[in-house]
Amino acid sequence: FSSKQLDPLVAQLYQKAAQEVNCLACGACCRGLEPELGPEDSMRLAKLESMSLDDFLEKRTDLSHRGRRFLKARPCPYLEGNCCTVYSKRPASCQDYPHLDAPHFRFRKQVWEQYRLCPIVFRTVEQLKRALDFPGQSLE
Repeated sequence: FSSKQLDPLVAQLYQKAAQEVNCLACGACCRGLEPELGPEDSMRLAKLESMSLDDFLEKRTDLSHRGRRFLKARPCPYLEGNCCTVYSKRPASCQDYPHLDAPHFRFRKQVWEQYRLCPIVFRTVEQLKRALDFPGQSLE
């Protein structure tokens, strides 16, 4: 399947799964992931914590082997229960999570890494397997 064929199906299945799962009953992403931070995210979070940008970057973030900055804390320091305490100012990567509506689903390996973490990803992939008559046993 090409991305042109697959992406709309994944987007449809994702929307259905997202309606069925209450993220506030889960919070696994906030406990298990370290979100990527863009420059605006870092500035916004530094300001929220009343820190200089340099202090925030040094104390709260790290660089990946690809040079991308991420929040270095598990669970997320902004998580309280299953709720984000900075929800309206959360990083863009958190706003877009689980990234299932991004283009080129079939090339995004992080989906497979998220499969066991996020119930929305799990449901979407399982429904996709059914829709495509994927051989093998469902894990659901």
